[in-house]
Amino acid sequence: MKRTRHRIAGVALAAVFVIGVAGSARAVRMEAVSSTTAMSAVKQVVVGDNYYRPKTATISDGTTVKWINQGKKPHTVTSTTGLWDKRLKPGASYSRTFSKVGTFKYYCRIHTGQVGKIVVE
Repeated sequence: MKRTRHRIAGVALAAVFVIGVAGSARAVRMEAVSSTTAMSAVKQVVVGDNYYRPKTATISDGTTVKWINQGKKPHTVTSTTGLWDKRLKPGASYSRTFSKVGTFKYYCRIHTGQVGKIVVE
């Protein structure tokens, strides 16, 4: 009878250990995912009166680009392929995350010649 109790106690202790280790591993994995999400890169592009700075921004996939209109006039950030089109009043901003590799050209519909591009590597 004592032997059976010892086996049951041993099995129960092993089960508690396994559950504890699995729970700790899951917590570590969840923490790592949260840290990765919080550290997503953001690239700022200044929208000025008749220019974008930088004119060409090279980024990694998963990076968010944030255009900020620091000019005195309204501008647009308009994709040449129709993927996005955002009008920005002075002081306004627009953000977009790029998850595909490629070159994405854009322009201002209001000011001819105001062009830029995002290169995603």
